[in-house]
Amino acid sequence: MDAVRVLVTRWWRASPCNPNPLMRGYDRAANLTVVLAIVFVAWMVPIAAAVGTIDYAHTRAEADRARTDRTR
Repeated sequence: MDAVRVLVTRWWRASPCNPNPLMRGYDRAANLTVVLAIVFVAWMVPIAAAVGTIDYAHTRAEADRARTDRTR
């Protein structure tokens, strides 16, 4: 449990919203960029799943249509 607390403390000290005035602006910008990238990827996962589902359904419908045309 102590290791988890140490990791959380380190993460909080490196976070861009840390009020520590000694934190460099570059470090804040870098940490904010990482946080925004993680949020963006987490936001894009369901969108990519929806697009993949639509594409699969479309491809499956075309394959079924081609199979029924071939059997006639």
